[in-house]
Parts: sequence; structure tokens; C-alpha cells
Amino acid sequence: MPTMKDVARHAGVSTATVSHVLNGTRTVQPETSERVRIAIANLQYETNGTARNLRVRTTSTFALVVPDLSNPFFPEVAVVIQQEAARAGYDVVIYSIDVPHGESADLFEHYLRAIRRKRYDAVIYAETLLVTPTAHQQLIDSGTPIILIGGTPHPQADRVYIDNYAAVRDVMAYLVGKGHRTIAHITGAAGMASSSARQQGYRDGLLAAGIVPNPEFEVAGSFLYEGGYLGMQRLLERTPRPSAVFAANDETALGAMCACVDAHVSVPDEVAIVGFDDIALAANVRPALTTVYHGQREIGREAIRLAVSAHTQRTPEGGEEQKQTVIVPHRLIVRDSG
Repeated sequence: MPTMKDVARHAGVSTATVSHVLNGTRTVQPETSERVRIAIANLQYETNGTARNLRVRTTSTFALVVPDLSNPFFPEVAVVIQQEAARAGYDVVIYSIDVPHGESADLFEHYLRAIRRKRYDAVIYAETLLVTPTAHQQLIDSGTPIILIGGTPHPQADRVYIDNYAAVRDVMAYLVGKGHRTIAHITGAAGMASSSARQQGYRDGLLAAGIVPNPEFEVAGSFLYEGGYLGMQRLLERTPRPSAVFAANDETALGAMCACVDAHVSVPDEVAIVGFDDIALAANVRPALTTVYHGQREIGREAIRLAVSAHTQRTPEGGEEQKQTVIVPHRLIVRDSG
């Protein structure tokens, strides 16, 4: 069975450094800490976890809170987070808030109690609906380091996100460059920061091209397939009908495409459709969906890096290192739908 000395030798550090990483008793550089945790995982080194956890209040476990596991984007991020956490020597417990199906407030309160009780080493918290105005502070007050994925920034939490506004401006520049002048938008769920940023990017993209936004071309969606289907039905009734539609996410775009099929409207010949997220299904539907790659892999990796850093760099007195903000790159993926 491997020993702490074996881990230290494998990572190229002292046994004291290995102990500090395991116990959180002293600040260790993130790169060194990650090297130690990789060595622990490779050697399958095991400590007396129960005794150590009681002594230093560490669990080697992160909590991941996501809005909705039925949205393919979040499972894709969760898979990367679990893989990266395992490489760093951590487990991950996943909580789904069930947005936008109506259970978010009650489920969040339930999960918050679990977070307080289990004392996770860090909580990775993706933007959620309804609970967002109070959730950040409630999580901060739990005393657990918080890493935000998107949403509203908080001065006491690290954050990793994509620039939704800039990404949609790229979408609009692309559609305008293709000759579209009547471009519609099916929005995301009301009240979410990403919905607002994408909607503003849509409007400003039109203005930058000298096109006055038409309120009739903005219809409410929900980030769900059904919202995209119903929203597209409404847009197909408009006169004139839009020549292109930017959907707030890929699920919405897929619903919109199916509404066009049912109405015998050709995509992209009669209506171009662009989504957002680049979920795995986007490349496999026909026509393949033009969309924005949301940075699932980069977000997952950075979230774990920030979580490990937040956990290992906490001082014995409870002080914290300077909070970090990371913007991951996006890119427009041009396929056949638009």
C-alpha cells in the first residue's frame, strides 16, 4: 500500500507539503497542490479519511449545484467537473435545483441544509432561477468556499463564465453578414442573468447593423424545447416573417426547428436558426445546428481549479486568498441551420 512518502516522491515535493495539501493546514501553490492530488489519484493513496476529516473538517468532496439536469448543457459540464475532480483527488456530489420546473426554492433550501451539515470543501454553483437574489449570500454564510458558474458575481466568491453578451454579438454579426435584416429572438427564462445578457446582445447587434429592434420579433422562451417550439409558432405567424432566428439556447433552437418542420418551413432556406451552447446533439440533428460553443470543457476544468485553490489556500484563521474571475473563450460553430 502506498505511503505519504511515496506520494511525495511521485509529486516531487516534501512529505510536509503532502500533509498540508491533505489537511489544509498551510497555503500551497495551486500547481503544487494539483501535482500532489494527481499523485494521490495515480498511486491510489488512501488516508484515514474519517479521522482526518474530524480533525481538520475536510471531506475531499465538492458539491455541484446546477439548475436543471434535463438541460444537456449541465450534464456535459458535470461530467468534466467529475473527471477533473477525480484527477485532483476529490469526489463530487451533484444537486439539481430543477429550474424551470417549479421546485427551485424548496429544493435549494433542502440542499443548503445539506451543504451546511456535510461541510463540503467547496460548492460549485451554477446560475439558478428564483433563488438567485438570496442564494449567493446564503451560500457565503455557510462558510464554504463558493465557485460561481455564470450568474451574478459576488465579491466573496470565485467565478468562471462565458461572455454571453459578446458571444451573441458575434452571432448577430454573422447573421447580418449573411444578409439577414429581419432577425427574431426566442429568449431564455425570465430573470436569469444569461437570458438578459443574450437578449441585450441581440438588441445591440441589430442596432450596430443599423436595424431598429422590432418588439414583435422578440418572443418569450424558457430554455426548454417546448418554449422554442411555441415561440417559433408565434414567429411564423408574423408578417413579415423573420428570415433568421437566434434562440437563447440549443434546446430552444431544436424546438424551433421542429416547429418549422411541422409547418413545412424549410431550415435554413426559408428561416435560418442559430442556437447557443453547442450541446452534443447540435451536431447530430438535421440540419446540423449552427450555435455558440459555450466552453463546457474549459468551464469544468476552471471550476475545479478554482475549487481546489479555494480549499487548499484557506488559512487556519479562516482568511481567504484574493477571489478569481475567469472568462472562458467562446466560438461560433457554423453548421447547416443558419
